[in-house]
Amino acid sequence: MVISLQCLAMKNSFKISYWVWLLSGIFVSCTFYSKEQQYPAIACSADTLQSVSFSKNVIPIFQQNCAVATCHTAAEHAGNLVLDSSIAYTALWQSGTGYIDTTNPSASLLYSQLVSSTTPMPPTGKLDDCAIKIILKWMQQKAKNN
Repeated sequence: MVISLQCLAMKNSFKISYWVWLLSGIFVSCTFYSKEQQYPAIACSADTLQSVSFSKNVIPIFQQNCAVATCHTAAEHAGNLVLDSSIAYTALWQSGTGYIDTTNPSASLLYSQLVSSTTPMPPTGKLDDCAIKIILKWMQQKAKNN
């Protein structure tokens, strides 16, 4: 009788251990992760650049997004602004245009158009935040032709 009670107690503790193990596995596997934890944000190069280069950092943004067919090219110069790499710097500094304002870059026409909620540039879709940061940082660094 003592042996069968010990066997019964052992079976019950075995069952309890099994259920504790099973339930803990379920709870551990159902841990919630936010999207930020699963997919961390990609770092923006503007955050790590000490000095923004017009030729290396800004012109590629213009070439990919602005100096394209029917926009800011020599053939189709929308808004009288040509952003082809050979003349973009000169075009942005045209007197009286307000494209660049190094004393208050966020008030410049270039920046205002990039972040506009009603008519953003480019019209095919707003530039990503990193590209806008690079252009803003370039203007904050006095918009050098480097």
